[in-house]
Amino acid sequence: MSGERWYGKTVRVLQFNIEDEDGAYVPWIEGRSVVELAEEIHANVIVIFARDAWGRAFYDSEIAPKHAKLGGRDFLKEVLESARDKGIRVVVMVAHTTNPYLYSRNPGWAQINVHGKLITMDTDPKRVRRKRPHWPLMCLNGPFLEYSEKEVEEVLERGVDGVFLDSFRYQPDYEYSCYCDNCSRIFREENGYDIPRAEDWDWEFYRRTFLWRYTVNVRAIRRLKERVMRVRPNVPLIYNSHPGGWGGRFNMVVELARDYIDVVYAECSEADFQPPGFIAEMVRLTKAMNGGKPVWASRNSFHTVLTTASTTPVAVRQGLREAVIAGGSPLALVFSSAFIQDRRSLKAVADVYRELELLEEYLEDLEPIGYAAIVFSNSTVSFFGRRSPELVIDEVRGFYYSLLWSHVPVTYISDSYLKQGDLKRFNVIVLPNTACMSREAVKRIEDYVRDGGGVIATFLTSKMDESGNVLEEFSLSEILGVEYTGLLEFPWSYVRIVEDHALVRGFPRGSLVLWGDFDRD
Repeated sequence: MSGERWYGKTVRVLQFNIEDEDGAYVPWIEGRSVVELAEEIHANVIVIFARDAWGRAFYDSEIAPKHAKLGGRDFLKEVLESARDKGIRVVVMVAHTTNPYLYSRNPGWAQINVHGKLITMDTDPKRVRRKRPHWPLMCLNGPFLEYSEKEVEEVLERGVDGVFLDSFRYQPDYEYSCYCDNCSRIFREENGYDIPRAEDWDWEFYRRTFLWRYTVNVRAIRRLKERVMRVRPNVPLIYNSHPGGWGGRFNMVVELARDYIDVVYAECSEADFQPPGFIAEMVRLTKAMNGGKPVWASRNSFHTVLTTASTTPVAVRQGLREAVIAGGSPLALVFSSAFIQDRRSLKAVADVYRELELLEEYLEDLEPIGYAAIVFSNSTVSFFGRRSPELVIDEVRGFYYSLLWSHVPVTYISDSYLKQGDLKRFNVIVLPNTACMSREAVKRIEDYVRDGGGVIATFLTSKMDESGNVLEEFSLSEILGVEYTGLLEFPWSYVRIVEDHALVRGFPRGSLVLWGDFDRD
């Protein structure tokens, strides 16, 4: 696997995590054993952490304490040396925003909510009370970003083949957004007014603040990409977007930052409680956001959060194949506990990776069939979904699976694609309550329809502009042949089909159709 853009082809990735706070198996796991595992399952890329989520490095670092159970060993060096002998690439994850070590020494670097309390990634049940925060989150507007730049430099100097950012948990949502002194100061300097401290979606200044928090993520990614380019410009920067998690918020980050990202990692840790085809869906969604750049999609070797036990071989095989079906590269995630205690799923990984090794030359330069495109609008998720992004995302995904299971070739497109992409590739474009649309997007949809393209639009499509301002009339009113009268709220009811109409084609007369929605609040 040679060449500067080795990551532009389909790769077979092993991600190996030492996941527990105690590091119970660290003394028994050598770099050589991880590389041997990669060989065993036919992986040609290894992903490991530079440090764990508690701030302890797996190498001899000048800025972070080394994991005590490594003793005099340098785990990263062990992996790199063994992997080079086998022609296997090594990618290192850096800049994880949870860092108890840094927080204990620099509490002013942490994210603070509007009430002045620490923001953490802890998800404990209410009955659990901790004496100290488990996973405090560091703020991107403070010295943590400089620390991350140094971490990037350290791993690059050791000869890694890729730098991997495990998605920043710097969120725009009111209850998770940072109001630390640095954020407040920088916002005021850039915008000329104080950061709004009340959640008011009808207030344009609040919506601007919401977008500003996305730009904080984008600027951090750009800074780290610039650091990579200065030190070793041919090394790719990989970003974990976790497209199905965190309310889908970080899809916006990818859309805005895609010029600074070489590969997007679509973490699919939700796969075990999602429909079959979820991993393929996340690859298609991520490709829509990143403009078609490479996507690596994960399939855990374990079931949900049961990290010490293997899941079924079928789930592993099909999950990894889904990534390839959608045009991505598969990534098998193995935790150290499962590696030591239960390796049953690894044969399933090897089965798939062996297949891909044989098919490798046939997987280059593939393009999906362009038939149906569903718009996944990040603006609508933000400004129509507001506190409940699932109200938008559920409808979008409902269309996706309806078409997929009807064997219709389907993919996603983004707000950016609506404005700049080749819409004529598709026979039909679905606008699932795409409430927020720019003037450019509206004009391009109008031209697309006049040129013979088909459009399916639901609910309040085009009733807002791209900034979330509510309009008096649908922007697509003329093309859709409808006018906005108002919203009526009724209890659950049924509609009886009594005559033929395009809307009810396929339903026999006399059918009862459930009509309405429920209040999710």
